[in-house]
Amino acid sequence: MKIKVGAPLAASFVALMATSWAGEDQKYDLTLYGLGHLSLDQADNVPDDAARLASNSSRIGARGKFRLNDAIAVIAQFEQGIDLTNAGSNDGNGPGDTSDVFTRARDSYIGITGAFGTLKYGRQGLLNQWLYDVNYFADQVGDLGNIWGGTGYAGRGDNTVSYETPDFNGFSGIVLYTASPSDTADDEIFAFKGQYKNNGWSLAAAWSEATPMVSSLEEHTVAALTAQFRFPKTTMNGIDISGSVIGAGFQSESDIGGVSGNDRDSFTLGGALNVDGRHTFKAQYTMSDSEYSDGDANQFALGYDFALTDYLTLYAAYAETRNDDLAAFTANNYGHGKAQGPDSLGADPAVFSIGAVFSFECSCSDWGK
Repeated sequence: MKIKVGAPLAASFVALMATSWAGEDQKYDLTLYGLGHLSLDQADNVPDDAARLASNSSRIGARGKFRLNDAIAVIAQFEQGIDLTNAGSNDGNGPGDTSDVFTRARDSYIGITGAFGTLKYGRQGLLNQWLYDVNYFADQVGDLGNIWGGTGYAGRGDNTVSYETPDFNGFSGIVLYTASPSDTADDEIFAFKGQYKNNGWSLAAAWSEATPMVSSLEEHTVAALTAQFRFPKTTMNGIDISGSVIGAGFQSESDIGGVSGNDRDSFTLGGALNVDGRHTFKAQYTMSDSEYSDGDANQFALGYDFALTDYLTLYAAYAETRNDDLAAFTANNYGHGKAQGPDSLGADPAVFSIGAVFSFECSCSDWGK
């Protein structure tokens, strides 16, 4: 099945804006933001074990909300990956041109929102919709995506349309469709996620299916369950641990890469202890079982984050991935720059990393005026 979504959706936006803009008291909310993430990594059991300076999913972006009328607002986000090492590739943002500062577009879209929910079109998260629910080393070494995303399922999709429901007493859902970029192939992706949030709990279930470009291959399907609890205002022996989290997740994949019987089940358990709002101690363990013999892997990560200021965090992290004889998962791939796989099948890559994350956000708005 092939669905063309670009032109009709663009036409609907133009018509909506033309009929809604005139005569209304316009309101807007604009935000410019950015994040720079650098780390010095020392890896073992990889092809090149020299220390490397990595740029890790660094980015700059702008997002906005513009009132059309009392019921509808236009929303937009434009986010671009940046390589602070100027390599232009292998920076956690996806492939780009060599020796470029700007690399790959990240989540970028236009849409409309109102009491009916939110409709968006552009480049949007697919696997990322649930991966980050329980990912305590996001963009650092030991990222959960090294395992859950290590089989090649798309983290983001171009040409993606999504609909997100409004919140119903803590319940919400999102449906996504990624259209094929080709007129001669039927590759497309469907995904949905339902979640419930209440009293510190976040529970979610997700399912996605990718249709292959070659009709003789099988659909690669993914199902996931995640659960997390975030501690409210809490003290322990006089120490403030508010915002600490603990979570677990399960992901099941079938016919990976379109190959019948290439199935994999993965489980993760982790958490982060927030002490006095500035010190975060975290750990995560992930195990992955393959339907094939000697294809299992597991990963563990330990880390410490220190919030020096509201906009600068320093950290240290260690991650190790242990592969069975025919597995080749990494310890520093997903969202992380200067990624390297193991130096051979069955090798166990390990990485120690020290890093700094600088973030900023500035806004202007007359929404509340």
